[in-house]
Amino acid sequence: MPKFVSGFNGIPELESADPYVQKIFLLENNGKKEHLKAIYDINDAKYETYLERKTANHIVFTLDLKNDVGHTMTRNKYLKKFYIHMLYHRTKLLKKLRAQDAAAYERMIEDWSIPHLIDQQKQVYKSRKYKLNVSLKKRLDLDDLEVMTSGGIPNP
Repeated sequence: MPKFVSGFNGIPELESADPYVQKIFLLENNGKKEHLKAIYDINDAKYETYLERKTANHIVFTLDLKNDVGHTMTRNKYLKKFYIHMLYHRTKLLKKLRAQDAAAYERMIEDWSIPHLIDQQKQVYKSRKYKLNVSLKKRLDLDDLEVMTSGGIPNP
């Protein structure tokens, strides 16, 4: 992880500057937007293809969004819906990546420790109670949402 905000890491004058000046440019003193931008820059240098970079950046965004959904004190339904939407979008990107380059897909899964995609046959059910191994509880945990969007069945 870089020490300073993106764009200011290779400057020798900043390394030897006054601590008060360094404090302005330190990454830990800036907001979430600067942290995400620094991680996106790292992903741009790490991955070769555009699809890999886009998928990695999207995974970072969804993990950050998961923290926001889990840490909100009030129930924010719109943020949770947006999180589910972004999980489905991440699944689409991972499917494209798996179709183009299976080795890159496996590397992405290992790097970010996210669940593998599970291919299931499309089945039509009249209601949720006819599905196998699906609990009928009303609220799902955030980890269950990740498993469901990747094609799996959550643990009861």
